[in-house]
Amino acid sequence: MKTWCESNEVDYLFGQAKNKRLEKLLQGEMAEAKKEFETTGRAARVFGDFQSQTLESWSRERRVVGKAEHLEKGANPRFVVTSLSCEEYPARTLYIEQDRIVVRFDKRTHNPILREAALDQPNQKIPWLQNLPVVFKYA
Repeated sequence: MKTWCESNEVDYLFGQAKNKRLEKLLQGEMAEAKKEFETTGRAARVFGDFQSQTLESWSRERRVVGKAEHLEKGANPRFVVTSLSCEEYPARTLYIEQDRIVVRFDKRTHNPILREAALDQPNQKIPWLQNLPVVFKYA
């Protein structure tokens, strides 16, 4: 799916299963989130942004955004892989929560694009993202 999107110049954002390699790349952010949680007693989130490649299934490196989250129950890292540029979409603007994918925009200027793609409805479920709803938030 990623290769098709790249070949057809279609941007993508996919949830990525966590694994030991990705968790190792996010370990600095995880330590920071844990320290913040221990200091404040509240859920802490720190975002990491890096290039990664699977050992077998990806043909090249891709951008991976990691959310290092520490909750009362412990560490909760999450990952997405995306073609969206880090200049336009910093790591903190793209993340997966327990039951939804959140995309943050600085302005409402993306509304026409979202309407054209029929993604302007609240909690729109995306079949190729494990049927998780996508939520758009505006700063």
